[in-house]
Amino acid sequence: LAFYTSRTIGGSIPSCMFSMPLLESLTLSGNGIRSQLSPIPSYSRLINISLDHNRLYGEIPNSLEQKAALVYLDLSFNQLSGTLSDMTNYTLDWSVNNKSFYTSLYLNSNRFSGGLPTSFINAETIDVLSGNIFECANTNDLPTNDPSVHVDRMCWIDILMAVQQY
Repeated sequence: LAFYTSRTIGGSIPSCMFSMPLLESLTLSGNGIRSQLSPIPSYSRLINISLDHNRLYGEIPNSLEQKAALVYLDLSFNQLSGTLSDMTNYTLDWSVNNKSFYTSLYLNSNRFSGGLPTSFINAETIDVLSGNIFECANTNDLPTNDPSVHVDRMCWIDILMAVQQY
């Protein structure tokens, strides 16, 4: 079961939306939705979540940060904040019946900060750096496949070293 809309519906996402037992794909991109994200029940079958280009705010619920087997997660271009520390064990590459899958993860253009989970470093399809302020000890801590990784990214330790040399 899938739910898609590309019209401006505004308002908030009803918490029952994430509780629909047969819902596998939820796309509410570009709808002017202003709300926090509701927790996702453990029995949820959601594997594709696209809520980009809205006005979502607050932190990503732990239940979403720890959800295994997501194929696609796009929360980009919102006003989400906080850290991604609970995504440390987030699985971005996984397999079922000897088939490999890679999660596409888009969290760019929000207000995230703090450290980046090490699981992000070698992710296949990821865009998290642009528009967020993450801490890193050196550029080896950054996701190698993020499109913004090569745009003069400096970690705080690199800046400190440059200032000391000046």
